[in-house]
Amino acid sequence: IDLLDGLLTARLSSDQRAKSSGYYQLRAQGSYISPLTRRSAVDLQLGASRKDNSADDLFDLDNVYVSGGLRLLRGRHNLRFGGRYSYYWLGQEDLLSDISASVGWNYQLNSAWQSRTALTLSRQDNRLNDDLDLLQAELQAGAMFSDGSFSSQFALVLASDDGEQNYQARDTLGLNLSVQQLLSIHSSLYANLILRDYQFQGAFPEENLLAGGETRTEQMTQLVVGYGYTLTPDLTLYAQASQVSYTSNLPVYEYDRTLFEAGINWTF
Repeated sequence: IDLLDGLLTARLSSDQRAKSSGYYQLRAQGSYISPLTRRSAVDLQLGASRKDNSADDLFDLDNVYVSGGLRLLRGRHNLRFGGRYSYYWLGQEDLLSDISASVGWNYQLNSAWQSRTALTLSRQDNRLNDDLDLLQAELQAGAMFSDGSFSSQFALVLASDDGEQNYQARDTLGLNLSVQQLLSIHSSLYANLILRDYQFQGAFPEENLLAGGETRTEQMTQLVVGYGYTLTPDLTLYAQASQVSYTSNLPVYEYDRTLFEAGINWTF
């Protein structure tokens, strides 16, 4: 890392920047759907999660959220108008809040294929750094395929930020892919792939010691592979591995992360 226009260089290897930690995560969600007519309904979701790291408390993450929407069914068309509010704490300190409004449209092409389109407008308020406050518009368009024991879906993602500081706002191009294969009535394999290309909208101020005058260009790849086993209609065991690779034209923002998880889902 070059500092002070190259007068000082700090060199950190991947091992020096690496850190490992075990953690536990708890998640809870409640959902409610109430029909209004034969072709419309309202829904409500409440949820919370906690991720606690064993090494230290700096990266403990807590989240609560509430969301709801109106669903309309018209022939092969399924529309949903929704809203969501989330709040996050990092290391027991206020981190950010996020409020969003969305409209989704699903169209049943045939018995196996369904198209999916969603437009979301969200506002993020960062309590630690006002420069990270932003308004984001995101469009996702894709399709879902389901045929017996196999299902898959994909979506193209386009997003753009309107931020307090343009060097923190970015334009996003992405792709989401997921597949699931039922092995038996009790077990299944699944995989998810997320690709993102981030083009930031402005250069860092010249006085920034790490990246003065530079504009960030970054790519993210995330792969998740997992296995689920249903013990009872209420209990499901799962184990999964996740690999994230984040590359940047500024080395200080590059990282790789590997996660191994095992847990149980209880539905009632």
